[in-house]
Amino acid sequence: MSDDAFTHHAAHFEPGIVHAGVELSEAEAKYAELFSEVIWDGLITTSNQLRLENARKVFGLSPQRTQQLEAALTAAHEMRTDSSVLIEAEEAPSSRGTLAPTAAAGDPGMQALQLRIRTLEKDKRELRSSNRRLSGHVNELEELVEQLQSALQSTLQELADAHEELSASSQELVSSRREIEAAKSVRTPASQPPPLDSLRGVDIPFPAHSLTQKRHDDEIDWSTPGHTGPSDDPSDLHRQLDDDPRDTHTLKRMFDALRRRQDIDRRWCVAQVLVYLGEANDEQRELYERHAHAGLVTPRRAVNEDEWRELLFHSTQDHLIGDVLAEVAEAVLLGQLTRLKPGCRQQPDEALLVDPHESSVQAVRSFGWAAEFLGQKVPPLYADPAFEGITEMVLTPNPATRLGRGSLVGRTNKELAFLAGQHLCWYRKEHLLGRAVGSLQQLEDVLLAALAIGNPALPMTEAKKDRVEPLVEALQPLLDEATILRLQQLYDDFAEAGCIVDVARWHRAVERTALFSGLLLANDLDVAEAVLTLQQHNATDVEMEELIVFFTAARCSELRRRVGIALAPQTAL
Repeated sequence: MSDDAFTHHAAHFEPGIVHAGVELSEAEAKYAELFSEVIWDGLITTSNQLRLENARKVFGLSPQRTQQLEAALTAAHEMRTDSSVLIEAEEAPSSRGTLAPTAAAGDPGMQALQLRIRTLEKDKRELRSSNRRLSGHVNELEELVEQLQSALQSTLQELADAHEELSASSQELVSSRREIEAAKSVRTPASQPPPLDSLRGVDIPFPAHSLTQKRHDDEIDWSTPGHTGPSDDPSDLHRQLDDDPRDTHTLKRMFDALRRRQDIDRRWCVAQVLVYLGEANDEQRELYERHAHAGLVTPRRAVNEDEWRELLFHSTQDHLIGDVLAEVAEAVLLGQLTRLKPGCRQQPDEALLVDPHESSVQAVRSFGWAAEFLGQKVPPLYADPAFEGITEMVLTPNPATRLGRGSLVGRTNKELAFLAGQHLCWYRKEHLLGRAVGSLQQLEDVLLAALAIGNPALPMTEAKKDRVEPLVEALQPLLDEATILRLQQLYDDFAEAGCIVDVARWHRAVERTALFSGLLLANDLDVAEAVLTLQQHNATDVEMEELIVFFTAARCSELRRRVGIALAPQTAL
C-alpha cells in the first residue's frame, strides 16, 4: 500500500498502452465550433464565408476535410431545424449581396415567388413536425405491441409448462391409485387382522410442485450418513451469491472453502464483505483488519485492454454494442455542436484548467493516478469550486471533466480513488456515448444509424427509419473508409448474433462496470457505499450487491493478482 500521495513510483509501476479515447485534433474542433456558429441562423453570409476560409488556412486543414466537417454539421443542423442552410451569393458590382439566384429587389414576380417559397417552407416544417410526432406515437405503439406479444408468448409458454406438469402429476396419481388398489386386493385370513406391515412397503409417490422441490442448503441436514452434501467448490458457492449476495451462510462457507484452497487474497475480499455486512466472526474480522490499510493500493502495472474486456466489464455488457458506438463517437460529438446556440454551449473556463501531475489538489491528482492505473489518457481537468456538484463530463468535441466542490472539499483519498475510477470508465471510446447522448432512445437511434452505415439494408420499422436516416446523413460524411469497413464487419457480427439490440441492458451493464472500476482502485466497500450515497442521496442496495458479487468473484481476484494489488500467499503466515 502507498501513502496518501496519488503517485505511482516509476521503479515499481509499469505503465500500460493507453487505451484509445475520443479526441479530435484541436484544429478540427475549433473549425467545427466556428462553422456551427456560422450556420446557426441558417444563412452563411459572404463575410462568414471569408472567416471560414481564413480559419481553414490558419488551422492547416485540407479543403477535403473541411468539406466533410461542413457536410456533417449542415446535415445535423437541417435535421434539427427542418430547414435548409442557405449560402449568400457574392456581391455583384451593381447591386448589394442577396441570396442566389439573384433578381431585382423590386420585381413583384420575384417577391411573390419568395413569399410563396417561405409559405411552402413553413408548411413543410409544420408537416415534418407533425409527421415526427406521429412517428413517435407509432413507434410507441409498435413497442407496446412488441411488449404485449412477448408477454403473450411468455404466458402461453407458462401455460404449456403448467399443462405438462399437470399431465405428469395426473399420470402419477393414476399410477399411485393402481398401486393402492393392488395393495388392497391382497387378502389375509379372516381370523387374523391385516398386518400393519403389509402396507408399509408400498411406495406411494406424491406429485410435488416444482417450487417445493427447490430447497435451500440451510434446510437440509447434510450430515445424514450417505448424503453427498452440497458442493464446497468456491465457484459453485459464488454462483449462489448471484441470487442472494447478502447470504452470509454462503459467504462463510466460501471463506472456509478458500482456506482449503490457500487463496488468501480472495478470502480477504470475502472477509471484507462479511465485515461490511456486520456478520464477520472473530477469525474473519481479524484477517480483514490485519491486511486492511488506510492508504491507497500500489499496483505494479496498468490494467490492459484484454483485462478490461475479460475481467472488468460486467458479465451482461454486450461488447458488440460498445464496439459499434465507438466507431461513431467522434462524429456524434461533432454533430451535437449544432444543438446549442453559440454562447450557450458548455465551455469550461480555461483559467480553471489544471495539470494532474503538477497540481497539489488531491482531487486533481487522483485523476492522473487513476488514469495511469486504468491504462487511460487523463482528460482535460477543470477545478471549479463554484460548481456545487462532484464531477461532470463536459461534452465538447474533446470531452473534459469539471471537478466541483463535492470532490475538491471533504473527500478522503479512497473516496477520490473510487470517484476517479468510476468517472474515467465512461471515457473509454465504447462507453462515451452512454453519457453524451440524451436518452436511451436517442442512443439506440445512433447505434442503428451506425449499423445502417455498415449495411444500408438494415431492417427497421418506418418510424425508426424516419429517425435514423437523418442521422446517417449527418454521420457518414465524417467517417473514413476504414471506419465504414469496420462498421460493415460489425454489422456482420450483429447479424450473426441475431440482430438483438438491448441498449437499456447495455447501459445498465456499463454503469456496473464503472462501479467495478471504482472499487478496484478504492479497495473498500464502505467507501463505495459512502460515495454512492453522496451521488444518489438514497439507498444503494442494488449497486452494493453488484459490488459484493464482483469483489468475491474469481475474475476480480485474478485481476487483482495480475496488476499486483492482491495479497501474496506468504502474507497468510
